[in-house]
Amino acid sequence: MAVKNKKERKPSQGRKKIPIKMIEIKSNRQVTFSKRRNGLFKKASELCVLCGAELAVIVFSPAGKAYSFGNPQVDSTINRFLSSHDNNNNHQLAIRPNNVHRHGFSAHEQQQQQTQQQYIKVSNQLDLEKKRGVLVEKLKKLNSTNDGSDKFWWEIPIDGLSLNELEQMKSAMEELKKTVAKRIEELVINGAASSSSPVMMPTPFLNPNPICCMNSYAAAENRPEAKCSITATTTPAIVPYDDYNC
Repeated sequence: MAVKNKKERKPSQGRKKIPIKMIEIKSNRQVTFSKRRNGLFKKASELCVLCGAELAVIVFSPAGKAYSFGNPQVDSTINRFLSSHDNNNNHQLAIRPNNVHRHGFSAHEQQQQQTQQQYIKVSNQLDLEKKRGVLVEKLKKLNSTNDGSDKFWWEIPIDGLSLNELEQMKSAMEELKKTVAKRIEELVINGAASSSSPVMMPTPFLNPNPICCMNSYAAAENRPEAKCSITATTTPAIVPYDDYNC
């Protein structure tokens, strides 16, 4: 009777063997990526704890977003790997026979080194932008939880920020300052270039009376460098600024 009173359990399917191929459904693919990524980082963490290993794991999602895990840090581990790799290359160059074409090998190694340096630079920039994005989101939340007024992100109270977030905010403000200064310099240069065209004297500064010009010409007969134009019309004459001496 006790057996009959027990709830009937649905037959479990157990662990299915998932075929290793691209998952067609996008949502399922994203869920699988998140689970497998967390499992990979967990195994890497266990390896560090059990064996004291230093490692770096970098994973890019299908959308191009980067995730990293490292012990003690991703940057220091990658730099250590690159330095040891460069030392091995230098050792191989030292023991290489004379009959080997060194020029071809050095060009290939130089290209490899440049690629690695570009990778490190892009990786660092990606980590920095990721941290800035997290900081901006936190500042937006702080702004929404305050009085609700629209404020700039640098006007938001910083009491709830940690030391690392304050340093990131300081770095972001310095970058903003550099960008604004560069833009101001560009506008000043463009304004100076546009104002270098020939300047004409405005009409109110010209003398509309032709008698004045005639008298001035008569007074300046003995000074040929100070001569001015004579006009017989009452319409104001447009004279270039450099030649106007009336």
